[in-house]
Amino acid sequence: MRMLLTLSISQICYIFIVIVIFGAGTLFLTETGIILSPQVISESVENITGKAVNGVLEAKDIPAYIEYAQLSNDGNYITGTIQDKELIEEVYKEGQVTHLQFMNGTKYECVNGLSEKWILGYKSGTSQFSNDFLRNVFPSADLTVVLSFFVTVVIGFFIILKWHRNQLRKELNKIISIRETILNDDEQISGVSSTLKEINDILIVLNEMEKAVKDSTKKQLKQAQLLEDGIQALTHDIQTPATVVSGNLELLEETEITGKQKEYLNNAQDGIKRISEYVEELKNLVKMEHLKTDYISLGEEYVNELISLANQIASLKNISIVVLQKDIADDLLIDGKAIQKAFQNIVSNAVDFSEEYTELKLQFQKHISEYRISVTDSGKGFSEESLKRATQKFYSENKARNGTHYGLGLAIVNKIMREHFGFLRLENLEENNKIIGARVTLVFPLDRKF
Repeated sequence: MRMLLTLSISQICYIFIVIVIFGAGTLFLTETGIILSPQVISESVENITGKAVNGVLEAKDIPAYIEYAQLSNDGNYITGTIQDKELIEEVYKEGQVTHLQFMNGTKYECVNGLSEKWILGYKSGTSQFSNDFLRNVFPSADLTVVLSFFVTVVIGFFIILKWHRNQLRKELNKIISIRETILNDDEQISGVSSTLKEINDILIVLNEMEKAVKDSTKKQLKQAQLLEDGIQALTHDIQTPATVVSGNLELLEETEITGKQKEYLNNAQDGIKRISEYVEELKNLVKMEHLKTDYISLGEEYVNELISLANQIASLKNISIVVLQKDIADDLLIDGKAIQKAFQNIVSNAVDFSEEYTELKLQFQKHISEYRISVTDSGKGFSEESLKRATQKFYSENKARNGTHYGLGLAIVNKIMREHFGFLRLENLEENNKIIGARVTLVFPLDRKF
């Protein structure tokens, strides 16, 4: 509202100034004789008419802004600036003729002298310039002044609007600057203000939001650091005794033990191995928060690397990899290392829950708005609970997919996909109301830029 009020006042003041300048300028030009008013022209015509009647008028006495034609008493043309014979004959017969034009009418009169006749033509309804050049270019001084006035007003309004627009843009840039300070890692509070009340009210709210976001970010970073330190300490405390136990178990394996004792020993070693794997997954989950991101295109070379990785993992159980579709997406930027980690987790899970000598099907599909990477196995599939909770940290399913998983693999995959503005899709494949396998799909939107 204040901006509009300021704009309106500026325009009103400008119009007032222009009116004063044009009024004073017109008055000055009239007083100095540069502009001849209709009254001045009429007085000049009366003076010339008087001389003509008295027989003392000469051609040099007639100013350039008055047209004339000198005739003999019997109507023969002698000299003059009027060359139109028909016009001369018409005025000679009628005595007075007026040619009307918008703000530029010309009045012609026939004046009888002692020994000759004079036809005079002059502008009776508008001012004229006394200068010959200006009068030829601008026949009506009044119209010229009026048009100049409106052109000056329009140009001035345009300049005022542009100036106010630039001022408004500067004030709005302050709002954008707060947004940038919120998004970057700078802890400094901008604290900007504006002379415009409406913008300043917004800036006050944004400054408060900025401070709240900065405080929240600092708090989250501190909590994340505490969590990282805690997990590192925990994994270290777990890994140390696990290493000791593993070493002792290896020593026991070298002694003479019964078949039953060997079975117990193998179970203990498997348990220690799972603990070590669990610790490594915890470490990886923490490391992902701090890895440097290098984005690459999801092109043919990268897709071939993923297929090669799947073949390496599947070969451990003599499982064949079948690629059903292999589209590429050069316009899709991804974190290559993170997506490889996600793909590896999915393939590893699929291999774990598939029988030997089966098939693992891969699909790389590009659609209009998304790109999908799918891994399909022929295992037992997911339970209903697992479909809902499989991506939660520390959730493990012991019924449909039991064994050596601790609920971190798919949680890591889900986190990676969220960072790519995508999502993870889990589904079962059914045939005759019987689950014949499971499919895990990574879905990337194609309309997001990093």
